Amino acid sequence: MYKNKKILALIPARGETKHIYKKNTKLFNDKPLFTWVLNSAIKSKLIDKVIISTEDREIIEIANTYGDYILKRPEELSKENISISQVIKYNIEELKKEGLEFDYILTLLPTQPLIETFHLDNSIREIIDNNYPSLIGVTKIENNFLRTLDTSLESFNTPLYKVNNSIFINPITDKEFNIYNNLKPFIIDCKYDGNIDTPVDWEICELRKLLILFNI
Repeated sequence: MYKNKKILALIPARGETKHIYKKNTKLFNDKPLFTWVLNSAIKSKLIDKVIISTEDREIIEIANTYGDYILKRPEELSKENISISQVIKYNIEELKKEGLEFDYILTLLPTQPLIETFHLDNSIREIIDNNYPSLIGVTKIENNFLRTLDTSLESFNTPLYKVNNSIFINPITDKEFNIYNNLKPFIIDCKYDGNIDTPVDWEICELRKLLILFNI
């Protein structure tokens, strides 16, 4: 809880994944990929509840060794054509049935294992302290081909950012939920931007995670 606002952290993790087979349970530096962001969320003192939303038996078995964090979702909500907003809405409604209600939901993708607890806490403080409508994690782009199309001084002095799919934080209201509504940027140092989509991403991120762990 932060300033009397209850925070839910949601980690959506499907069993079947593209590009890398069963990516979320594949060992990343000797631990299943999804457990890295799970650990970051568990360590936060501001998050009231952490939920892993999955249909996958292997993910459930692994998660149960960490504690009671599973909220099983139906197979039909784990298909490729299902939006993240639909998954979030389902989990919010299921928790309400159990009498659990929250003010904000922090959505964390397991494909971003470089994200640390301090990022989560800082994003919570930023959205509440500034009364922002929603936040999304972004990373500054140091070099971009777009700059070569506009050589004006203003272009070179204007920072560019990209969405890094690490953190989404939204208020929970009675309105129809859409994770992409009215987003404000939450800037994360490029050192911690490691979105894994391909086998090459995986190899690079494993090395970068080791550099972070050993503070190199």
